[in-house]
Amino acid sequence: MRGGAMLSRKFLRRSAIAAACCVGVVALSTATLWQLDRAYPPPLPKKLAVSTEVQDRDGQLLRAFATSDGYWRLETRLDQVDKQFVDMLVAYEDKRF
Repeated sequence: MRGGAMLSRKFLRRSAIAAACCVGVVALSTATLWQLDRAYPPPLPKKLAVSTEVQDRDGQLLRAFATSDGYWRLETRLDQVDKQFVDMLVAYEDKRF
C-alpha cells in the first residue's frame, strides 16, 4: 500500500508540475504575441482618398464627387460631427467587437 501511495503522490506532483509548465508556456506565448502585435501593427493607409469638393468663394460646398473607388468621403474633423452620432457609433461598434 505504501508503494501505491508514493506512486500516486509522485504522479500527482509530476502532473501538477506539467500543468503549471503548460500554463506558463501559454501565458508567455500570449504575452509575446500581444507584444508583437503592438510592436508591428498591420499596414494601414496613412490617409484615405477623400472626395473632390467644389466650393464657392465663401467656402460653402457646391458639389462633391465620389472617390475613384465609388465612395463618398468628405473630409471633416471630429468636433464637426454630432456628438450623439459618435456616441451611437461607438455603442454599436462595442456590441460587435
